Parts: sequence; C-alpha cells; structure tokens
Amino acid sequence: MSLDLGEIEWAHFDIIPARYDGGLHNAPRKQFVWWISGMVHFTLPNATGEAWIYGGKHGIIFGDDTADSSEWGHGTAYPGGDETIALTIPTRNNTVPEHTVLHDGACEWQDLIGI
Repeated sequence: MSLDLGEIEWAHFDIIPARYDGGLHNAPRKQFVWWISGMVHFTLPNATGEAWIYGGKHGIIFGDDTADSSEWGHGTAYPGGDETIALTIPTRNNTVPEHTVLHDGACEWQDLIGI
C-alpha cells in the first residue's frame, strides 16, 4: 500500500512543547501534517466534533481549512506531557490532491485497520 502525496513544495520539521495550546487558527496552506510523536487535540469552533491524533503511523492528516475556505479554522492543543514532533508537507501550488471522502468527521479506529 502506498499514499501518493502529489506534488509538494517542501517539508518542515516542528518540535511543539508539551501542553502547548495553539488556539484557534486556519491552516496556513493546503498541507499534510504527520505527527511522528505526541498527541494533538483538534476542535472546531462551531461544532461539537473533535479529533484526537496520536503520533505514529496513523498520525497523518490533510489540512485544507485555509482562510479562503474556512472562516474560523480549527483549534489545536497538545495536552501531553512530552513534546510533539510533526512533519508538515505543503502541496505544490496550494492544491488538494485527488482523494476519496469516506465519511464526514474524523477517522475512527476501525477506519485504520489494515493501514
């Protein structure tokens, strides 16, 4: 199994301190983010849904709630006791790669079986 990331511009390695609250913000660009380690809590300002992302092989998302497509963006908090390591990979020309939407909302554990 492989995942084609499409054309990318560059990649950025981030070390986020333990218990950091990133607040409400938009994604700065259309991008993949792979949390290699740590824990991230996503919230939406106008919904009750949330997502918990744990670093590792299932820790990758695609962020496309940029200011041109989302008024409010999302909230991020890093509540763990250890720093969180992330690799950010923006797409070339701020494009969304071909994909299939499985359902609304965050992936559940059963969506990840076999990945």
